[in-house]
Formats: sequence, structure tokens, C-alpha cells
Amino acid sequence: MDDVDNIDQTHLKPDAIAYRLVHFIWKRPIAKVLWLMTSAFWGGGAIALFDPAFAAIYSSAFAGLLYSVLFPPLVFLYLAIGWARQEIDAGRIVLQPADISRRRSVGGWSDPAADPLDPRSPNHSKRLLNLRHHRH
Repeated sequence: MDDVDNIDQTHLKPDAIAYRLVHFIWKRPIAKVLWLMTSAFWGGGAIALFDPAFAAIYSSAFAGLLYSVLFPPLVFLYLAIGWARQEIDAGRIVLQPADISRRRSVGGWSDPAADPLDPRSPNHSKRLLNLRHHRH
């Protein structure tokens, strides 16, 4: 049995970044409160389908606000923002400014194919005018 206990289990440990994200999404007290509120609110919404008293509550303007605030993907994003801030502050995620020195097209667009003023674009006005004349 000692051989079983001495097995190298490092491959079973979660990735450090994923572990920190899981901690922020599920294990902090604010996360637990938010997920509890979300499940209680959406559970009450399921009850409101069958109970007129709950339906009156869930059709109010305040419930509409709660629908948007306690939408589960948004709750995930609220909690992930804290994780992203911690990772950026710790230097594990480095943000760099975008390269805006790229050459722009004639109309100032970054993609010449989308610029109606650029002759290389399929949306170029001369091409569109020529298409009108070739119709029979």
C-alpha cells in the first residue's frame, strides 16, 4: 500500500491559472452569494410560470433589472473581472497597446476590402456603378 501512496501525483494537480480562475468563480464568499442569488432568482422564475403571485413579482421592473444583473453568463463575467485584475496586477497577464501605425486605406479604414472609397474594395463605388450599367 505504501507504493500506492508514493505515486507521483503532480500530473493530477490542476493548472495554476485554471485553479485561480476556479477560485475566483466559485470559492470566494462573494461568488457563493452571487451564485446563490442567481439560482434562487431563476428558480423563482421557474415557479412564477405556475404561480400567479410569483408571476406578479417577476413581471415588475425591478425583476427586469434582476434578470439582466443575475443572468448567469454575466455573473461569470463579473467574477472573472476580479481574476483578470489580479492576474494583470501580478504580471502574469501583460497587456500591450495595439499597433495603430498600420497603413490605412483611402477612406481611413484599417481594412481596404471594407472601404468603399478604396479601389481594391469590392464595395468600391465605381465598381458598383459599373455593375448597374452592365445589367440587361
